[in-house]
Amino acid sequence: MADFRSNGRDFEYCPELENGEIPVVINRRKKNNKPLPTECAFCKNNGEEVQFYKQHILKDLNGRTVCPILRRYTCPICGVNGDQAHTIKYCPLNKSPEPIPLTNAMKRQVRNSAGKTRSK
Repeated sequence: MADFRSNGRDFEYCPELENGEIPVVINRRKKNNKPLPTECAFCKNNGEEVQFYKQHILKDLNGRTVCPILRRYTCPICGVNGDQAHTIKYCPLNKSPEPIPLTNAMKRQVRNSAGKTRSK
């Protein structure tokens, strides 16, 4: 306590550190047992071809958007695209995050995002 009062530092006694050993830190976070995605759910739900949506995933482990279609999309509410891209439904500034039938509107288009005619 006297050390803390004199220099503002508090040193806790750790006998493990005296012999030069570094204590092992135990990670107490639960591991996520969910399997990693193997396809892009965004493109799959928008009716893209199997070859296209199986080539990439929607987001990486850090939450960064990987899907090339969603990365190009600019949210009309907040103006974000790229790494943090999202649809209107998932916009943090959206006051009423009710499902918007955006996917159905996109499916009505004759061509998909790659410019190919949609297969039915």
